Amino acid sequence: LLRRACDGVHQYGGKLFFQLSHSGIKGVESVNGAPPKHPEDFTLEELDRLVEQFAFAAKKCKDCGADGVQVHNAHGYLLSNFLNPEENLRAVREACGADFPMIVKADSNGCGDLPALLRLYERCGVDGVEVSGIDFNRRAGQKTPFYLDALKAAREGISIPLFPVGGVFSRGTAEEILAQGFPLVSMS
Repeated sequence: LLRRACDGVHQYGGKLFFQLSHSGIKGVESVNGAPPKHPEDFTLEELDRLVEQFAFAAKKCKDCGADGVQVHNAHGYLLSNFLNPEENLRAVREACGADFPMIVKADSNGCGDLPALLRLYERCGVDGVEVSGIDFNRRAGQKTPFYLDALKAAREGISIPLFPVGGVFSRGTAEEILAQGFPLVSMS
């Protein structure tokens, strides 16, 4: 199924990145078959197993023809509850190699220090950061880019590609963002 998705997207010249995430406290029992787990509910062994699972999933995506993966580290999902994502990112990188693109989704607000978080991702070797926020759902209906101002203020000295998500509903808005020096735009 993953191979068919990749082949279908590639047939039309597109690129496909799969998003890897763990719902943590946002998990839905009727979907997962178990109640949501808070970060403190995980044993060290379970956390080590999660690192292995992220690496396995990334390698599976690569083997099926994906052009990259995005590690979801925002919106209160499990990884956003840990300030140091380095272990998971290192495992994904080791599983897939340096030539396989890996980006992350990160919160612009709620992390305390966005420039420091972006520098951490840069040191971890990610290939780009999609910048979102913990209040993404509350901004529904806002017709301007949600996190562009925070991202512009935080990008000084960061060399990896950064791009905003949220509040981009038109090609014109996307082109305005690109004209401000951002290499990519996520629309949603």
